[in-house]
Amino acid sequence: LDALPNVVFNGEVSTISKLCRPIERDSRQKIFDIEVKIKVSDERLKPGMTVSCEFICAELEDAFYAPVQCVESIEGVHYVTLKKGMEKMAVNIGPSNNSHVVLKGNFKSGTQLVPVSSKFETTNN
Repeated sequence: LDALPNVVFNGEVSTISKLCRPIERDSRQKIFDIEVKIKVSDERLKPGMTVSCEFICAELEDAFYAPVQCVESIEGVHYVTLKKGMEKMAVNIGPSNNSHVVLKGNFKSGTQLVPVSSKFETTNN
């Protein structure tokens, strides 16, 4: 609950919208509107209150993840560009959400990647 960020309410998803929408105007991030039925009533809950939710679908250990803006797909092959040397590298991808994607392979902590839009800006200037 946005008004009570430190209070946890247990609930159950009752409705998920069939279509996603941009989180903000001109954003590549998409969201689905959902309705959650609260399991136990609470007098602090009022009609029209807003919430921000994240649903944990999987927990991954020792995973290297990158912003989705750093991964590009060309003819079905996924690539990232390493900041060091601007080297383009083919990668296999794993689970993703609206902001990050898991990259499979031999990546080291601290590896810096270049967002796709940044590469075009540096080559055009």
